[in-house]
Amino acid sequence: MHPGFSTCAMACAAILALSTSPGAEAEAVSGTVRVRAQTEAAIRLEDGSASLARVSVQPRFQVRSAKGWRAEVSAQLVAAPDETGVGSIRTYSAASRPVELGHDGRIELDRAFVTFGTGDQRLTLGKQSLAWGILDGLQVTDRFDPVNRTEGVFGEIRPQRLARWGVRWQAQVAGTRIDAAAALDPTVSQLPQASGAFAPVAPRLRAGLPGGAATLPLTVAARDEYLKDATLGLRASRTFGRSEASLVLISGPETEPVFEATSTPGGPAIALRYPRRAVIGATLDRADGPRVWRVEAAYIPDQPVNIRTAQPVASESRPRFLAGLGLDWSAPGDVLFNLQLGVDHIDAGDADIVRPETDVIATLRLQRAFRNERFWLKGEILGTLSEGDGAFRPWLEWRQSDDLVISAGADLVWGREQGLFGQYESQSRLWTRVARTF
Repeated sequence: MHPGFSTCAMACAAILALSTSPGAEAEAVSGTVRVRAQTEAAIRLEDGSASLARVSVQPRFQVRSAKGWRAEVSAQLVAAPDETGVGSIRTYSAASRPVELGHDGRIELDRAFVTFGTGDQRLTLGKQSLAWGILDGLQVTDRFDPVNRTEGVFGEIRPQRLARWGVRWQAQVAGTRIDAAAALDPTVSQLPQASGAFAPVAPRLRAGLPGGAATLPLTVAARDEYLKDATLGLRASRTFGRSEASLVLISGPETEPVFEATSTPGGPAIALRYPRRAVIGATLDRADGPRVWRVEAAYIPDQPVNIRTAQPVASESRPRFLAGLGLDWSAPGDVLFNLQLGVDHIDAGDADIVRPETDVIATLRLQRAFRNERFWLKGEILGTLSEGDGAFRPWLEWRQSDDLVISAGADLVWGREQGLFGQYESQSRLWTRVARTF
């Protein structure tokens, strides 16, 4: 049996057993089933070709008990006649790997967990994800979960976290909220297909190799070291008046690949490796009337990074510093305003690293509702101030009802191929999305 089918079957069986166990009172347990169906399409502005045509069906089953536990199983069936629509699955562990349906479809178990306890303590077991960062899309301390990179940063959600099998414990101890987690699942971030629209072409993401250069075959080491490559994390947070501060500690495999030369039976190749690293971070947010200020900082003492040497591909570990500042503001005129500034610096020392030593990234998001919140006009600007590239993302959302949402917009990218955003300039597109919940 395929690992994806077996894990799904076990998760569903466990939740069913909990909800129908002898002695469980029928009136104390409630369950709901919801199904979300979504279609997405995009047209590339450069040549008018279709760059995305995807259909997904996402069922979710939830069970809740008045006696202090709840459970959820959710999955998705995805079909797309292009490689961008589904992405690569080589970075998944066997326990989490989707079941492929031919070349253009798959079934994936998104989440399957049970949470016990209420009030001061909760224990969650199963396939789950967690977000510890407080900035919207800028990953400073939010580095526990791997993410789906199939569409770069231009997907519906940013970042789109991938759930993994593990355990999480949340508790309140002497006024401090403790959140401890262990992901016993070596899955790392999902990559686009090599021929996908958002496959990286910038040298900074290709070990210094130009986008058009011929490369050796790429291999991904099997993700099957469940204990050795487990991700461990701890977050402690405390409220001080209108402010909340937290400390974050994470140890686990780097979720972005490092290129290394290797040998295979077929000859030389390049392996995508995910060395272990540690993250030490802190967050602070403060409410100030209609405004909320957010600050994050993180230090990674052993960040693996590719470097330029006499060898074709090489890497080493260097100190990395990240910081971010954000402002959420309910501005006059019912405009929701979100501004963020992030700095990502790697101390290269004597090494010639393939990426810039410092990235300065800014994001600005505005949105306003009309007609009793049936229509939403939204816009986002993303930019690397240190490189001069970026993207403008306007879109209109029509919430025809609570169960039907129709959206249309554009992703307009500019910059050089070497840039973090500019590498996708040829992928500027118009897109539509229709989502219906049953």
